[in-house]
Amino acid sequence: MVVVEDGSSFQQIPTITGLLAYRKDNESLHLRTNDTWKVLAEDKKMQAQVAGIEKYVQIQVRAMTKECYHFRLTKMQVYVFHKN
Repeated sequence: MVVVEDGSSFQQIPTITGLLAYRKDNESLHLRTNDTWKVLAEDKKMQAQVAGIEKYVQIQVRAMTKECYHFRLTKMQVYVFHKN
């Protein structure tokens, strides 16, 4: 694995198939294929994906909380109704 500061340093990496390279300037991880570099991960994209997942989880938790609250309320109403 090679760690480089920027794009100009990245261009100077020897063409070795299977080599991993990490660019500090844009925080991206690359894999050298036979003739090109393939981006494996970019920090900004990963952060955006994580933010999307977090938002989805928050929405689901809110929905489940509402359902649980409604269920408890309904259960209490049934209990009170049967008790009287």
